[in-house]
Amino acid sequence: MTKLAITVCATQSYCYAMKSLARRVAAGLAYAEWSEPGLMIIAGDNSRAVKEGVAHFKAALPDNWEIRHLDCAKENLAEANYKVPAQIIIATMRGAAFSAARAWRADLCWSLDSDTLPPANALQCMLDGLRWDRGYYSVSTCPYPNEAFLGGFGSQFTSINPDFLDHERVVPDELKAEKA
Repeated sequence: MTKLAITVCATQSYCYAMKSLARRVAAGLAYAEWSEPGLMIIAGDNSRAVKEGVAHFKAALPDNWEIRHLDCAKENLAEANYKVPAQIIIATMRGAAFSAARAWRADLCWSLDSDTLPPANALQCMLDGLRWDRGYYSVSTCPYPNEAFLGGFGSQFTSINPDFLDHERVVPDELKAEKA
């Protein structure tokens, strides 16, 4: 039996898509014809929004799935996105989720963010990716729903950096006029 753990990192301010995400994860399991028991790990804060997200996963996933809520993030709503303190919160949640998946002895781990909505075939595509080239690769990934890879401009010294540069946020006047 292959053991699949699915992790989601969520804080109060990023739970707006959790109900849809739970349905999408269930659709992904169904599309991949995954019938084995699994572990759903929601790592986040202890807010009402995260608890409601946990309830959405309990309602959406098959009965043979265990759903765990890890209260491991103390969100500070004043923290700006992409700044070091906010990234530490994300890293703390991911670390806790991955530790729980390893402790459960998962063979596979599908890691998601609470504000992404994977297509129904995402899990199947990743499983196919792991089988590709006779299983040479041990990691498989799918693009974000916007079909881009949200990887940031990290380096060996700063592994998580913004996914945009300040000059990329400026829309040229010609483009504004064209889109008006």
